[in-house]
Amino acid sequence: MMPPSNLRLGAIASLMMAMITGCASAEPSSSGSKTLVYRVNNVKVRVMESSPEQIQIVAEGMTRTGGWTAPELRKVGTGRGGILEFEFVARAPQGNATDAISPISASLSLSQPAGFRGVRVMAEMNSQTEP
Repeated sequence: MMPPSNLRLGAIASLMMAMITGCASAEPSSSGSKTLVYRVNNVKVRVMESSPEQIQIVAEGMTRTGGWTAPELRKVGTGRGGILEFEFVARAPQGNATDAISPISASLSLSQPAGFRGVRVMAEMNSQTEP
């Protein structure tokens, strides 16, 4: 049997590992639903010359682990001042995944709505607006 001080150290070490693992692992994805990615690093908006006018949105960001799939920009609505709002989502990995922050990107093309002024892309930890 271990002395009480070693038992406490073992319990503390186990608790710390559980906290670290919990923070670094992907949130479970029930039945393939999509979750906000960790952060959005960059948003680019380009007005394409076409009739009717189209806009192309490209978002680059990071996930908490490797193995995220099917990234997309999911439209939430239109905010004040003609800013289109999107959630940057993807499908979290099932089971084991690389325990490292990993890059991810998504793009979307759509018709330019009347009164369009810019795009806001939201992630778990932040958002970015591109006029």
